[in-house]
Amino acid sequence: METTKSHFDTSYNNHVDQLIDMNDDIATALAQAVGSPDVASFVRQGNQQAHIMFEAGLQNGDSLYDFACGSGRTAAALKRNGWTGQYIGVDVVPALVDALKSACEGYEAHVHKDLTIKAEDSSLDMICAWSIFTHLTPIESYIYLRDGWRTLRPDGLIVMSFLEYQQENHWAVFDQNVKRRMTEAQAPLDAFTARSDIEAWGARIGYDIATYIDGYDDAATPDGHIGQSVAILRRK
Repeated sequence: METTKSHFDTSYNNHVDQLIDMNDDIATALAQAVGSPDVASFVRQGNQQAHIMFEAGLQNGDSLYDFACGSGRTAAALKRNGWTGQYIGVDVVPALVDALKSACEGYEAHVHKDLTIKAEDSSLDMICAWSIFTHLTPIESYIYLRDGWRTLRPDGLIVMSFLEYQQENHWAVFDQNVKRRMTEAQAPLDAFTARSDIEAWGARIGYDIATYIDGYDDAATPDGHIGQSVAILRRK
């Protein structure tokens, strides 16, 4: 049965269409569609994400689900870093899914708009969720985490980035949204999540918190801080 669609379906398809129309360079448009200002940042941030996932425990042969895979920032980094395993990416924007499949031959990617994780029970070793919980309501975040638990094997991991008020630099995003909301009737959602929320959801669903990474910890990756904070959850 098809579930109710998320609110970001229309807004993000429109956002990507606008970026493609505004940019002469399609690679730059695809980078900006996932929050990277340019192609060099797209590559660097992908490498940072891959590093964190490897440090968390991603191994060759694992089954990985890339939630909101975009145009392949994480996928391409995994390819560059020699990872071999089963990759499944999903996104609500067909143009981004097509770009990923073109850039990462052999990787599986789908357009998926339901409030579910598109995987069988106990079939995944890791779910990565870069810059997606930052655009969800608390209820949507809980629903996806709950369904993620269904699809993960015991001790499987969720690596998720998030915005939080306790990171001083994240307030710039909040202030930008205040200004934008004053002039736009339907400004895109940038959501902040407290660590206590993640811990409460995890306790209810069945996750332990393996670790947190501060968004502006320069030791987090060889390329420095990653910007958003990161929570790593382990399925009990």
